[in-house]
Amino acid sequence: MYSKLKTSILMVLLCQAAPLAQRFAARQGDFWTGGSFGFASAQWSGGNNRQNVVNCDPITRFFPLRGLFAGPKISWTGEYLGTYTSNNVGLGADCGYMLTGLVSYYCFASPHYVFSMNGSSYGKTGAITLWLPAAAGILIAAGSSLGVQLEIGYGVGLNKSQRVDACTIGFGVCGFGTKTLISVVNAMRIASAAF
Repeated sequence: MYSKLKTSILMVLLCQAAPLAQRFAARQGDFWTGGSFGFASAQWSGGNNRQNVVNCDPITRFFPLRGLFAGPKISWTGEYLGTYTSNNVGLGADCGYMLTGLVSYYCFASPHYVFSMNGSSYGKTGAITLWLPAAAGILIAAGSSLGVQLEIGYGVGLNKSQRVDACTIGFGVCGFGTKTLISVVNAMRIASAAF
């Protein structure tokens, strides 16, 4: 009985997803836009200061050829803890490839520089980090114009004093049109630094 229920649910989802193959096809001239926005706040036990982190990572990708996409990489992250502030601005390029169908697959790389401006009551510092991230994901249609998105990535950050390895796992929703794909992803980043 459980197996028949799973098969029935899968068939309903596939029937709902069928119109996607006729809609967004990553053709020349199509767009993919969206991004991620996040806010986190933490109060450390025994401390008087609250740490707040805000990030914004929009995407605008243009398809110059069928399946191939490219666009600017622009991001901002702000971290605030007591008198300490950190503002990080990322600038670079975003490029990749997408295979479309009932389930669409994509992969991309977005090499970029992150310019960090840090300040506290002790003074100000700055750093430039080269980030070399890559990711792959899938878009699963859940109707003629909506779907879910799963993404996993890995990146390396390099500057004069350290190397940072970061893994990301993202989940999001997306909307499909005839010439446009809109996606919003919430990503969790796991980072480790080697000094």
